Order: sequence, then structure tokens, then C-alpha cells
Amino acid sequence: MSGIFALGQVGRQQDRGTWDTLSNVFLTEKRDQVANTYGYAGGGNDSSLIYRINFASDSAEAPARSRTARASNWHCASVANKNYGYWNGNYPGDSRVERLDFSNDTVVNTVVSNLTRNLFGAAPVHNLDYGYFAGGGAPGAQTKVDRIDFSNDTATASLRGNLADASEWAVGGTGNQSYGYVAGGSSNSAPTTMNRIDYASDSSTATPKGPLSVARGRCKAIGNSAYGYWAGGGPSPLSSVVDRLDFSSDTTTMAPKGNLPVAARGHNTTGHHNSGYFCSGSPGPSNNARLDYDNDTVSPVQKGYLAAGAAYMGSGTGNRTCGRPIMTNNYSSAGVPYGYFAGGDEPGVPGQVSKIDRLDYDNDTATMLHKGNLISDVEQCAAWSTLNHFYSTNGNGNKVLRLSYMNDTATTSERGTFTSTGLGRAGVMQNTNYAYIYGGPNPSGISTIQRIDFANDGGGSVPRGPLTGGIYAAGGHSNQSYGYSMGGYVPFASPARKSWVQRLDFANDTATAPVRGNLPAEYSAGTGSSTLAYGYHSGGGPAATTIYRIDFSTDTTAATPKGPLSPGGHGGYAGATSNDTSYGYWAGGNPGMSTTDRLDFSSDTTQATTKGPLSAGRRWVWEGASSSKEAVLQGGMTSHTFGQTRSSTTTGDPGKIESYLTGQDWDYSAFDQLSISSGYGYFMGGGNPGSISTIDRIDFGNDTADAVVKGNLSHISRRIGAFTSLNYGYRCGGYNAGTSAAITDIERLDYTNDTGTLGDAGYLTVARHFGAGLSTKDYGYLGGGEDPSSVVTIVDRLDFSTDITTAVAKGPLTVARKGTGAVMSADYGYWGGGTDPSGVKSTVDRIDFASDTTACVTKGPLTEAKAYVSGTNSADFGYVGGGYQPSSPYPRSTVDKIDFSNDTASAVVRGPLTAAKYNGGSTGNESYGYWGGGATPSLVSTVDRVDYSNDTLDAVAKGPLTVAKGEGFAGTSNRALTSQRKLKGLNNVLSEIQGTLNSNTTGYAYWGGGFPANTSVDRVDYSNDTATASVKGSTSSARYKLAGVGNQKYGYFGGGVTAAPATVSTVDRLDYSNDSSVMAPKGPLSVVRKGQGVATGNLSYGYWCGGQTPSTTSVVDRVDYDNDTSTATPKGPLSLKRNGPGATGTQSYGYIGGGEPGPSRTSTIDRVDYSNDTATGLSKGPLTVARDNMGAAGNANFGWWGGGTTGSDSSVVDRLDYSSDTTCVAKGPLTAARWQLAASSNTSHGYFGGGYEGGSTVTKVDRVDFSSDTATASPKGNLTGTAHRFPGSFSPQDCGFPQSYTSTAVYSNGTSFGGYNGAGLYAKTQIERMDYSNDSVDPIIKANFNRRIELNNGAVSNLTSGYWIGGGYDSNGAPDGSSIYRLDYANDTNVMTVGNRIADDKSAGAFGNKNYGYTGGNPSTSMERLDYANDFAGTLQRSTGNPTAHERGATASADYGYYNDSSYQSRIARLDFANDTVAASERSHLSYAIGGRSCATGNVNYGWYFGSGPTTVNRVDYSNDTATALVRGYLQTTSPVSATYASGHGNENYGYVQGYYNTNIQRIDYANDMSTPITRGQSKLIYGGAMSSGTSCRENSLSLYTIGQTTKDWQFAASGPEQVLTATVAAYFVGGESPGYEKIVQRFNYANDTATAVLKGGIPVATKYAGGVSSQYYAYVAGNNPAKSDIYRLDYSNDSDNMAPKGNISSNKRNLAGIGNLDYGYMGGGYPGPLSTVDRIDYSSDTGTTPSKGPLSSARHYPDAVGNLNYGYWGGGDTGSYVSTVDRMDYSSDSTACATKGPLTVARLAPQGTGNADYGYLAAGHPYMSSIDRIDYSNDTPTASPKGPLNRNARYGGSTGNKDFGYFTSGDQGANPAPSTSEVYRLDYANDTNVSVSKGPLAIANDRMAAASAAESGFPQ
Repeated sequence: MSGIFALGQVGRQQDRGTWDTLSNVFLTEKRDQVANTYGYAGGGNDSSLIYRINFASDSAEAPARSRTARASNWHCASVANKNYGYWNGNYPGDSRVERLDFSNDTVVNTVVSNLTRNLFGAAPVHNLDYGYFAGGGAPGAQTKVDRIDFSNDTATASLRGNLADASEWAVGGTGNQSYGYVAGGSSNSAPTTMNRIDYASDSSTATPKGPLSVARGRCKAIGNSAYGYWAGGGPSPLSSVVDRLDFSSDTTTMAPKGNLPVAARGHNTTGHHNSGYFCSGSPGPSNNARLDYDNDTVSPVQKGYLAAGAAYMGSGTGNRTCGRPIMTNNYSSAGVPYGYFAGGDEPGVPGQVSKIDRLDYDNDTATMLHKGNLISDVEQCAAWSTLNHFYSTNGNGNKVLRLSYMNDTATTSERGTFTSTGLGRAGVMQNTNYAYIYGGPNPSGISTIQRIDFANDGGGSVPRGPLTGGIYAAGGHSNQSYGYSMGGYVPFASPARKSWVQRLDFANDTATAPVRGNLPAEYSAGTGSSTLAYGYHSGGGPAATTIYRIDFSTDTTAATPKGPLSPGGHGGYAGATSNDTSYGYWAGGNPGMSTTDRLDFSSDTTQATTKGPLSAGRRWVWEGASSSKEAVLQGGMTSHTFGQTRSSTTTGDPGKIESYLTGQDWDYSAFDQLSISSGYGYFMGGGNPGSISTIDRIDFGNDTADAVVKGNLSHISRRIGAFTSLNYGYRCGGYNAGTSAAITDIERLDYTNDTGTLGDAGYLTVARHFGAGLSTKDYGYLGGGEDPSSVVTIVDRLDFSTDITTAVAKGPLTVARKGTGAVMSADYGYWGGGTDPSGVKSTVDRIDFASDTTACVTKGPLTEAKAYVSGTNSADFGYVGGGYQPSSPYPRSTVDKIDFSNDTASAVVRGPLTAAKYNGGSTGNESYGYWGGGATPSLVSTVDRVDYSNDTLDAVAKGPLTVAKGEGFAGTSNRALTSQRKLKGLNNVLSEIQGTLNSNTTGYAYWGGGFPANTSVDRVDYSNDTATASVKGSTSSARYKLAGVGNQKYGYFGGGVTAAPATVSTVDRLDYSNDSSVMAPKGPLSVVRKGQGVATGNLSYGYWCGGQTPSTTSVVDRVDYDNDTSTATPKGPLSLKRNGPGATGTQSYGYIGGGEPGPSRTSTIDRVDYSNDTATGLSKGPLTVARDNMGAAGNANFGWWGGGTTGSDSSVVDRLDYSSDTTCVAKGPLTAARWQLAASSNTSHGYFGGGYEGGSTVTKVDRVDFSSDTATASPKGNLTGTAHRFPGSFSPQDCGFPQSYTSTAVYSNGTSFGGYNGAGLYAKTQIERMDYSNDSVDPIIKANFNRRIELNNGAVSNLTSGYWIGGGYDSNGAPDGSSIYRLDYANDTNVMTVGNRIADDKSAGAFGNKNYGYTGGNPSTSMERLDYANDFAGTLQRSTGNPTAHERGATASADYGYYNDSSYQSRIARLDFANDTVAASERSHLSYAIGGRSCATGNVNYGWYFGSGPTTVNRVDYSNDTATALVRGYLQTTSPVSATYASGHGNENYGYVQGYYNTNIQRIDYANDMSTPITRGQSKLIYGGAMSSGTSCRENSLSLYTIGQTTKDWQFAASGPEQVLTATVAAYFVGGESPGYEKIVQRFNYANDTATAVLKGGIPVATKYAGGVSSQYYAYVAGNNPAKSDIYRLDYSNDSDNMAPKGNISSNKRNLAGIGNLDYGYMGGGYPGPLSTVDRIDYSSDTGTTPSKGPLSSARHYPDAVGNLNYGYWGGGDTGSYVSTVDRMDYSSDSTACATKGPLTVARLAPQGTGNADYGYLAAGHPYMSSIDRIDYSNDTPTASPKGPLNRNARYGGSTGNKDFGYFTSGDQGANPAPSTSEVYRLDYANDTNVSVSKGPLAIANDRMAAASAAESGFPQ
């Protein structure tokens, strides 16, 4: 009901009936005790009697219970399953199969089907699923085996594999659940051979086993799961021998056991797991001899007799024979196995009846039982079901009646009511959540649909629909998506009987149900039942018998006739129901029938079978119901697989295996609970001009559409407040227009069922209206408002987990206010604006969610005082829009933006809205805010949308609402909780996990296509490879000579020849997890190609090598599996042309062997290096024999080539050792010479299938065992009968693909090192790094500060960076510093200066958590906080009056910071992170006062403190932090200054301390902290790092956020506030032509792109007409005018310095363009020339002269370049004239000439280019223009798409961008002379058809600049 593993309040859901029971969620394990009470013996010479032996009293006479349908059954045979016995045979032959129902065994057998042949004397064997009749005496039948399917026993039997030996007739058979054994014959000269049938491969020929100890005829068999016994025989002499076959050793001659009491032949046999019975042999009495299996050396004992002297050569069976297990695990669908029929009228009984009859699906031939009763006698009632309850209407009344299946003998109880009466003959549709009752007796029919909510079945029905046409007496069907009304009757219409099918869409059930298909005839009283795919309908006239089937997947077509019902039908007034997927039942009918018909869904063209009747004849039963019926079980209930874990369902990509630890900070993981309702906002109530109760819903995904009306408020109300949880929206208080009073109650909107009336929730503490609501995930808060007498300051909090209780008072607000706007961040809620009698407010009140009983504090203010505003928020900002101000203009259109990270500042103006308005509602999601309705002062219905990412733009009109409304309606959406959805936690891989890839989809090989051209795909199961292949999906088109390759998820067939014939380039993809579907077209190849063996590949790419195109070729095509819709990329070529080679390979190389270059065949092998696949293949091998059209397979170490033709068919198998791939050796051979075959492999075997052998197409499959490959290949199960000459093949285990994975321990971005110490005594600049994993090795110097500093204990860390806060010159007498320095662990050789702290203190202690760092000082008592996510802003003051923290050690838990007080030297002070505006409080005390300086290390539970003076180590326990710290160990030295000036850092297990004049680094083992620390390396810092500061991203509470994700190949996940890579925050524009400004560098900040760019550093020489490119850390500029070759580099981490000269490009040039990836930058084109050269800058070695790559396809100058991490594109420019061509360089093969792509829509000189990972944009250029062209990297051959344009024409500007936006400067003004401009335009990639918007400007107007940014081109941000 709620989805698997949803979060929820269990008690509440149980009360409401919406909590899932065990049977709702899992299939129930029903352990059935299989009856072993009886055995049956029947038939024989001139006999039709069937006798039943009671095993419990087997000495008694066995009575005759039933008869066979045939009068004589001489030499018959019988098999059985749990429920039925089946007999066949009579001399001289009969094909009929009769069935005996064990549960109703007095009824004569029913003939249910036929064997494929007339038969007598067959041997019967069976397992749980199938029965087999083997051999037999009919002509030609002796070796044949017929199989009947017990699950579809009306179907004709199928022929399976033959017996190995002609076993004649009168054969004995028994077996276990895996094998059947057949032996004997008609005479004593019959063979003694035992034939074994393998049930798992029963199409194969039986295997000879045994034999019998002595030849004899007409012996019969019985057995259990371990042994089989053959006894008696004859005719001359007669035998009493009993032979035993041991199934576990079935090749041994059978051992004689105890003899029968009487020598005889032709017994009937039956038995159970302990004993077997040999009954009524010939000659002799009808005695029963019992053989006890546990004592089988003793002769069987005489027991009872068959009554009336039964004839011999009959047959016995039972449901305990053939080793059937005593207990079976029958995983059945949830729900009870019964159907119910209620009400109606009975002939001879006055009026109607109240009976409810129950049909037992497991015994449906028995008369139904009368169980419970309806509350009154009714007829024509409609019925439906849930898993636990039966429901019905009370005929023409208006009540909902319910009966519990747990107590189905009771009378129904009344639940809810319908909105109208007259529901007789109504129809029912349903899914798992709702029932829909429709139609009813009315002269024109009723079109109303009434919906009952199962979760609230005591409530009233809700009108839905309606139907297109009114109707009654219609049948109903449903699946989970749709309900269907079938046929029906309208008395006064013409025609009155309707054939239409009307469909209700459950997802949009307020819409009119349209007419879909039609029934082929008009029907009056229809009914039906359904499976998952079909609905079945029957009824109509008195004698109507046809059943019509509607296909839900094509429901616009007419229903098709099926069935029919039994003769006579049901008179049009029957009821119907079904079990889950097997059968439908029709019961009762006019004029009072009791008949029940059963339709088998698996054989629905067969006439329905008459089953057990109703308890009495009835009509007007009208509808049946069952918990197994129709859509009740279709919500995933019947498709669960047991024992699956997340890892076991991961296929082929171990990198996706994830495990999460649920820590206290893991509130919202990637499994986002908001997904249940991710797309809607709701506006509740309001005034128009009176109050209204409707709720409007807007679709965030389609917000231009009109809002739609969904549910209703229970009150007609306005002036309401609202808040939201994850699952519900809450209406709080308001003004009830009906009572003219304020409202105190709260009601709840269920987002998953938003069409109903809101449900009751709790109450406010005081009735009021005009309050405003906000939420966390756990609580809702309503602040302010007006009660009947006054405006209030009350804040009420509702606990969502107990939301039916009264809210509790929190807060309060600082001032009374109503009409306020509410917004929230993750930690705080805000109420801004509003009014009270004293006037309109601009102040903002903030409530701290972590301490919400504390009064709110004043923040803000808004930009002006205003009331009747409404608010919404993003994760980082709150937006308060609209409002009313007493002075003109009265309504306001402005939107005030509150910065949550700086909420004491005044709000800033954003927006505005499209119109000034007030008293509207607002809602939003993570990207946009929506303001709906309001008064201007006239009411409007407009919905305004503000884009949070571009909030300076005017709001845009969306929607509108359904009606104009205002006066305080409320908006809500669970997407407003976006501020609390951030992923909190960092993944550190802490363990190594090994596992096996999911074998459910990888244990197969596939063969596809073949000659003549066909579409078949066969699958060979490696685990059962003796079986015939199974038919799976199909290729998209018929063809042969197609080649197959794949990875662990998909297989691909490429190329081939069609029936036409025509060679094609088609590529089809097979999804292994859904391999029965038609393959999906992908690709295509770059050229048409044929050749079934030409493809191989690795996990990332498939290669088609050689073949014919249609002429013989050496071309290689590569398909990128991650981008398989693109045309294959030409690679290679091979060393020579090859027609018909065979290809296999490893993960590194492909080997293409043999083939026919022409005119003769070759034995050479080409090796393709996947890492350098543009190179020509290398000649390897050769094969031992030159040949073509062979198959090739391999594992990780060897490749095998098998078969082929040398001019004659070949069986040769060659093996190539990949480790020395110059020679092949002969292995094998195959079982026969053949060619035109294909091969696949797993890790241990190669399979060679199909082909052409001796002039004939074959289906055989040969298996080569890789471990013993000198032996002849083994024949295995064949491919199917489809043509398999020239097939293709692939397997997810080909080419040694890994079948297991190992995720090794890796740490993200330096966290395996973690220990950094920096600064120090005498003002040092160095930072050293200790490797925790190798801590006995000395640390190494990694980075340097940009000035000399001293800093004692002033370092902190988050999960990705370390920070040193403050610091200053000490010994040199320079002033203290306030700078903050950041070291990114991912790039720990660079230190960046970010913001500043407020107070200067060279040695302030510091501590923090993962989001914030805190520092104190001396003499200041202020506590400052650094927000890591906004570290350029510096620190903010949080509290005052703190104990001082000068030169003092500090640690932290997850919730608190602890530090040693420098003024009271033994005291430990504690700061509460959740309430950090309150001063730190005194907590613990150390064991002694530290007089000088202290330091500390810690983990999540404890802090360890030490300092000058004693060497004592004190431990503070965070869980008991008021207790005095405990003395633990002692530092190594007793020097009184051992820890003076010391510093520390650590991880979760150890702390590291280094101190004054001592370079030793001492390690404290936290788990053994009483021990003396040990030395672990020597510090490289002067004096051992005295007065330095240490930190680590694994110290203190940071280890909490190593959440244990395991991964194969990625190392970092976003955590907390998103960490933005420093270098990606800005764009840089270098040089330019503006006189006097040719050497400048301008930085443009993306986060504040409306601000003017700032000047940074500079470039040493005047620079213009240069090209720019970027690495992740540096910008590079090359070229100049006049032409130069110099390269200059800008360091992003220190951009105030001048750019540094680096290497040179290959020649002096200008007018070039740069682009690159993470490793290299490429400068292409240029002048003088023009030039086609591309110069490559190696970022790791950037001082030399660059090598030339490429080149471009044509020489050009003044192009520009765009690209992503894989490709670079140069577009436009001048080749002598302006061009539109685009050249693409593949970085992986950058020595290859660029490929021509595109072109652009127009020729451009000097365009401006930028882009992200998916698209490149080339804009403006000369001639002076504003247009923008977009290149789609995934489809780069078509002409670029026009986008934009820019705001104005531009040329010679600079351009760059980040992942979201592109920025273009305007260049010059296009005149001559052309002054420079400073404008900047921003293009929004997500909305790139819009005109760009103005940003910036530049600090200095300039043109012809070089531009670069580390954020463009898909670089990580």
C-alpha cells in the first residue's frame, strides 16, 4: 500500500488500516502437508474400476471409488501430481488422457487431453510439474516419450527426447524429482537396459543406466526419492524377483531384494515415501503386497485386497509416488484462496437472499459452502475485495458492506455510504487502493462513478469520472492502471443493449471515461474476471455462452471471442470472480441456476469446465469477489523474488553497489523520500469573494498548464495557514465563512491521494486566522495570526508523527503579527513582515528548530514594512513576495530575498512579480517559487514563478489557478523541504568487499539470425547446456552474416545481409535482463558490413573488424556502449583486408584471425590495441591452418578458433596464448568439420554453434573444455530448429569478462593522509603532511603559506579542506594577522587565502564540525564562526562573553565544541553548535591547570588534552562532560616544556602530538590510552612544529561522515553544503586591445555575476589576439599580436600575482583558439597562414615547446573552440573566406587529423565559444551578429541548432562559462574605428532559446581578449 520500506508512523497507519501486513508485502510461504493417506490402482483387462488403498489401514479391502472413462484399460499407465491422477492406454492403442480428482474421487474420470499417439503399455514417470508416458506397444512408439504439463493438462501432450533402447510395451517406470527410470518389456526376452530421462533436459535422448538383474517382461515399478523397485514379471516363467535401483549410483546392475509373496506379472503399483504396493498381478488373487523401503531385503508382505477381484495390467498411482517431497514450499499469492458470491434470489424462496457462498479454488468441484450473510436480503449487489475483506453494496441501497476473510461466517458490517442510492446492477472496477462503483438502474442509465477509499472505508464515497454514457448491468474489469466498464443496458435507448467498452484512468479518475474498444455483440448483463493482461466478459441473453476477452494493452480494438461457457450459458444474470492468474469462475444465473463454470486463462479458447455448484440455484448474484481477483494483487504482490539483496541485483557494474550507514546526520539520503510526490504545489481555500473550499494543484513539471481542482477542505475557509511534511500538506486554522469564526482544527491532504476531502489531524492551541506556516521534516510550525480578540505572538508546533494531537506552544514571536510571510532553512524558520494594530512590520523573527522553546530572535529586516505577504524558499534563501503597505502604491510587487547564511543583514529586492498584489498564496520546489492569486486590489488567478537561480529577473506568469481568489489562501508542497534535502555525509571506503556478479543474467550465450535471413535469437544456458536452446527475443530485422559482441549488460548484433539481399549497417542491442523482447536498434555502423565472426570488444567498446562492406575491407568500427545510439567511429585499420575472420580477445586487445583477403585465405592474426585503437593492427599468430568462416571464443588467457573452411570443411581448433601471442597450437577438434558457425564462451568453456556441415545447415553446439582442450569437443544441446548458418553470437562472459569484483579501500581526496601541520615558531611558511597509513615514515612538506606566520592551535578542517585561521608575525614584531588560509586536500600543494576573521589574533584556538569552524581569541571573548561553504566571506560573530581560547587546545563532538580556557587554565568550556549565539558554558575540568599553552586531539567520543608542565594526558568524556577529566597515560619525556607550543591532529583511532624543540611525533592509541605514546616519525618543521597548528579531515566528529560507500572507480560524494572547487568559481579575461589595458587580468565571479569584474594580477606583456585554455588549477594564454609563441600561466589559487611565463607553442602566431581536457590544452589554427596546426600543452609538464597534434581539416585563423572531456571542436574562422565548418579532435587519438562535423548555421569570423559537458555554443562574430549556434556533442554531424540570441550584435569578444551558464563579452562596437565595450551577457543553458541577459560589466572595456575558466567544458565543479 505504501511502497517497500517507506518511512511512516506505524501506530497511526494501523489505526487507519493503511499499515502493510506481512501478507501485503511478501508472498506467504504456505507449507502444504501433501496428503499421503491414499494410493489408487485402476484399469486393467476389461476393467474400468479405480480402487483406493488407505495407507493407514492397508490390511483392509481397498474399495472401488471411481471409474475410468474407458470400459477397458488393458495395459494402461498412470501418473499423478498433488491433486490429480492421470491414466492413459488400452490395448491395442488409445491417445486419450483421463484425469481423476483426488479431492473428489468418486466422480468418473474426465478425459482432459490426448497424447501425440495411440498407446498401450507405456512406462509412467512424473515429477511435480510433468507426467511422462514412455515407450509403449503401438507401432513405432517403443522409443518415444510423451509429456503432459500438469499446469495445462487440457493441452495435447508434447513429444520429448527418445528412449535409448526400444523398451517395447508393458514397461515399468518410477523415479525421483530429477529423473525418470524406465525398464522392462513385454516378454522375458525384453532388454534389461534401464533408460534414464533427465527432466531438466527432457528433449535429449534418455541415458542408458542399470541394468535389471535379470531379463523379464511385464514387471512393474514403484519407489521413493532414493530407490526404485522393479518386481515380478513373465509370462514364462513368472517371476517374484524384486530389483532395486539406487538412484545415486544408477549405472550399477540392480540388486535383488526380498521376493514377492507370489510370482506374478502386470501389477498395479502405488505407494508413499515409506512403502510401495504391488497390487493384483496375474495370475493370482487381487492381493496387495507391501514393500517396506527401509527393510527391503525382507519379502513384501501380504496386505489387503482390491475389491471385486481387479484385473491385471492396470495401473496405479498417487500423489506420493516418484519421490514427491513430503512438504512442499508453495509460495502462493497473498490473500485467501477463495471466491465469494453474495445475494441474489432463489427459486421457491420469497424475495431475495442474504447468503454469501464461498468457492474453494483448491477444490472447485465441490458444492460451494454457505458462509456469512449480508445484513439484509438483497439482489443485484455489486462486490469487490481487498486482500483482507470482501465488500458489497446492499443492492439498490446506499451502504458499503464489509466481511472479514478471517471470519467469513459472520454477517457483514456497515462501513461508509454512497452519495446516492440505486446501485442495483452496478458495475465495479478497482485497484489496490480504491473501488469504483458505477452505473445503476435508471431509465437512461447512470454515468456517475463513486470511489471508495480502502484506507478510509468508513468514509463516504467520492464522485469521480463520469462515464461517457450512462449504463447499468455492465461488467467490470481492472488492472492497476485502468478500469473497464463492459457492455451494459440502457432501457429506453436504441439499441438498449450496449457493446461499448469505457475505460477509467485511475491516475486521472476525475476525467470522463472514454469509450475504447467494443464487444463484438450487444450485451445486457456482463460480468468478468481478469488476469494481469486480459479481462474476460460474458453474459447477455438467456442462452449466451460466448466469453469475450479484452486485451488491456490494445484496448481500442474489439474484444475477441474465447471460451465458451458450458452449454446453456448463465442467462445473463451470473456473478463472476477469479483467482490470481489461473482461472475465472461464473456462477448462478437466470432463472435460478446453481451452475459454476471455470475458464482456464492459459487455455482460454477451450470450453469452460463445469465445477462445484452454488449452495442453491440463484440469479441476480451479479458480482463475485476474491482477494486473489483482478487488480487486488497487481501492485507488485505477485512478482517478489525472495532472498535478493541490493548487491545481488547489481549487474555488471560493481561501482553501483552502495551501502549506507544511517547516522544521525543522514536525514535524507540518495533514496529521497520526496520522490513520492515530486512534482506538485497546492493552493488551499481562499476568497472569491466569499470563502471557497477547493484545492488547486499546479504541476511543477508543466507549470504553464492551468491548475486543476483536486481535493476539498472540510470547511469553506479563507485566511488559512499551511505547512508540509514529506507525505502530507496541512491546513491550519483560518476563517470559517459558515460560522463567521476563526478555526482551531488542522486537517491533512494526502499527497498520494490528493482528490479526496482532507482528513482530520490535530488542533491549534488557539483558534486563529492569518497565521503563516513552515516546516521541518518532523514538525510543522504556525506563527502569528489573529484570534477572535487580538493579533498574537503564538507559535504552535505540530508533531507529524502524532498529528492527531493538539499542537504545543513554542517560540513565541518577538512581536504580534498577522499576514506575515514564512520561509525556512535547514536549521531555522523565519516570519517576515505582517501587521498588528500598531502598524505594518518590516522585522523578521527567527526560530531555532534545535531550541524551539526559546523565544524567536529578530533578524532581517525586509526591504520595507508590508503585510499580507507570502513566502517560499530555496535551500539557501527565503523569498517573501507581494504584500500591502498603507502608503501608495498600496499593493507591492517586490520580492524580498533573505540570505540564510547572513540573516542579520537586510533583505535584498528581487523579482518583481508580474503585478503588485497581496493576500495570495505561495509554494515552491527546489528550483522555483510560485505566488498564486491575490488582490491587486481586484482578485486575480495568475501564478507567478521566480527562478531561484536567476532571481534578479522579473517573475514569469504561469498557471493560472482555476479561479481568481485571494484573502489569505495557503500554498504547500513537500518540495518546499528542499532546504533539508542536502546529502549529508562523505563516502570513505572503509572496507574491502568481494562478490560475484549477478548470475541471473550473465550465465548464457546467444546466437542470432542466420541463413535464410531470419530474426531468431536462441539462448544457451551454461548451467544446463545439454538442453536445447530456448527461443528469446528477436533482432529488429531478418538477416544473416551479422556479428555479435557485448559487455556484461547488453549484447549487440551489427551488420549483416537481409533477405533482399542487401548488406546493412544496422546495430541491434539485447538487454540481458529482458532478453525476450525485440532487440532495440542502436548505432549504426559507419559503413554497411557483413561477416558473422568479425566482432569482439571489452567492457566499454565493441569493435567490428574487417568483413565485407560489401567488398572485403580492413576497416574497424568502434561502438561506444555508453553512447550506443551514435554512429560507430572508424578506427584501425587491420593490417590486411579480411573476409570471414574469427574474432575474440581480452580486456586490452582484440585478436582477429584468419579470413580471406583474396584471392587466397590467410592464417595471420591481427591484434588491435584498445588503448591505441587508431593504430594499424599488429600481425600476430598465425593459426595452424589458413581458413575462413570459423568461430572464435576465449577467456582472459587464451583464444580458440574452431572450424571454418580451407576450401574444405574443417574441424581444427587452434589455441593462442595471449601472453606470447606469436604462435598458435592445434587443439580439439570439433565433433565434425563445419564452417559458417559462430562461437561464445564463459570462463571455462567455449561453445561453437550452428554452421554448415557436409552440405547441410546444422543446429549442433560443440563445447570445448578450456582446461582439457586437446580432447574432442563435447556435443551439447542443440540450437532451435531455426536456420543457424552464418549466425552471430555473444555472451556476457566472453573474452574473459570479470565475473567477480573487489572494491578496495580508497579514501576520498587525501583522507588517507589527513594529518597536516603548518606555520610555527619564528614565523614559518611550511605545511607538512603525515600519511596515517604509513605513519612511521616522516611527514613530507606539501605546501607553503604566502607569508610567514605563527599560529598555535588555530587550524580546523571539514571533509575536504583544512583551514588556518589568523596567525601573525611574532618574533619579527609584525602585527597579528586576520587572514584565513585554505588547503584543499585534493590539491594539497596549494594554499589559498580566502576570507578574514573579525579580530586579529595570531594564536586563537579553533575547533569545528563538518559545516563550520569556530575560533576564539585573547583578550576578546567573542566566538567567531567560519562557514566553510562561504569561506570567502570570512567569519561572523556568533556569541560574546565566552571563556578565552588563546593558544589553547580544542576538540569537538558532533554537537559541541570543547576547549581549554586560557584564563582559567584547568577549565573545559563547551559551545553548543546548534545554539552558537549563546556563550560557551563551563563543563569539565582537567586534572591540573595548564599554565602555558595546551593542545588536544580527539575522536567522536573523547578529547585528549595535554600541555606545558606535567606530561599528563587528560581525557574528556563527551557523554559525561561535567565530570573531571580522567588521567590516562603520559607523554614520553618528562621535560617541563614537553607539550609547550605543541600541536595535534588525528583520525578516529589515533592522536598525533609534536612539540617544542622536539621533532618526534608521538602517537596516542585511543583504544589503549593508558599506555605511553610511541614515536611515529620525525617532523620536518623547525623545532618539530613548535607553535604550529595541526588538523585532519578524520579528526573529532568528522569520522561520523565516512558512510561506508563501496565503489570500484569513484572516490567522492558531495556532503553537507556542496563543496565547490575553488578554481571553478570565476572566469578570467586576459589582455585586450583597449589602449593602456593590454596587460590586465579581469576576474568575473559566477556567484555574483551582476557585480563588476575585478582586476587581478596581470600578464607581463601586452597581449591581444591570443588564445586561452584552462586546466583545473591554471589558465594558459598563448600567441599574441604581433605573432608570438610565448605561453603564460595564471595560478587560480593566487590570482593576484602576475602570470608566469611557461613554455612555447610550436611557432609565432596569433588569432588561435584553445580548448582542452583535464590533462592537456590544445591551441588550434592561427595566423600568419592561415594555419591548421594544433599545439598541445601538457599541464603536468608545461615548460617545454609544445608538440603538434591533429591537424585541423583545413587551415584557418580566428576560429573559436568548445568541447568536453573527450573532444574538442574548432568552429568558424577564416580560410581565405569566412567559413561555417566545424572540426572535431578526439583527445584519445589526438595525432589523427580532425574530423569534419557540423557545420554552423552561418559562416563566422572570430566567434565566441563556450559550453558544458553536453553542448558547445558558438556566438556572435564577424560580420557583426548576435546569433548563437549550439553543437550537440552526442550528435555532432547535423548542422548546429540556432539558439539565443545575444542581447545585441557582438564581435571580437571573450567567452567562457560554467556548467550552467555561458558568459560572452560584447567586444567592440562594430564601427570603424571600433571602441571597446564592457558589457557581459549570460546564456542559461537550461533555457538556451531565450535571449541572453545582461550581467557584469567588465571592470575595463576591452576586446580581443583571451578567456579561460576551470568550470567550462564539462570540468568537475
